[in-house]
Amino acid sequence: MPGILSLPVCVATALIISINHPWLNRQNFLTKIFLRVGLISYSAYLVHWPLVVFYKFLVVDKLRWIDSVLLLITTLLLAELFYRLIEIPFGRFRLAGKQRYYFGSLVVLIAAAWSYIWFAPQIYDFGRDQKLTVSAVIDNTPRRSPELWSATMRGVNKS
Repeated sequence: MPGILSLPVCVATALIISINHPWLNRQNFLTKIFLRVGLISYSAYLVHWPLVVFYKFLVVDKLRWIDSVLLLITTLLLAELFYRLIEIPFGRFRLAGKQRYYFGSLVVLIAAAWSYIWFAPQIYDFGRDQKLTVSAVIDNTPRRSPELWSATMRGVNKS
């Protein structure tokens, strides 16, 4: 794909972008559709593959044309939803004046991850200690005396 054969496509794309034709203005309905698809394209990219995989998991047959159309429409709707609920709000998120807070949070998260990686084997070995196994706890539990057992059973029989 990359090579001399992709040159005509790149040149044609550059020409389309550079042409200032009235038909290509933003007031054209078709252009508005293409612009909107361009805006939600990243969300569509993230949504489409899990959607196809789960659909294929539920429907084992080959995809028919109606399935493809349904998946395309669902992808575009979910992409629009993700664009409005995730991309736009996070696009407005600014770090101005909060760099120290976010840098400090990053340092704490890295330290916590490093600590977990460093101490996980010791924690795992501590949990495997013979004193903490179920059989060790049961074996070291004091036996109930017969008086306590019979008193408990009398209380159960009365009710």
